Amino acid sequence: MNFRHTADYRYANIWLRMRINGPDKKEVVERQEFQLALPDGEWLGKGSGGFYSYQLIYKEKYKFKTKGKYTFTVEQNMRDNPLTGISDVGLRIEEAE
Repeated sequence: MNFRHTADYRYANIWLRMRINGPDKKEVVERQEFQLALPDGEWLGKGSGGFYSYQLIYKEKYKFKTKGKYTFTVEQNMRDNPLTGISDVGLRIEEAE
């Protein structure tokens, strides 16, 4: 998952709710935490001009059970709504080895 936030983001982590809908029409919902900073507040991402970028691993060596179209929905699952300081979120899918 590609993720980017500004220096104004107030938390050391983020909780995301992932929804995956596959060709079998069954929805899978998972909640996952991603660490963004060390306990001392140092950001773990690469910083540039007030933005911090991450490549977070959501699933590793995962294989889809069925061929077809999958829809992914990413929702923030933090207490603040709206959640400020988030710039970009995106998915990158690579072929498993």
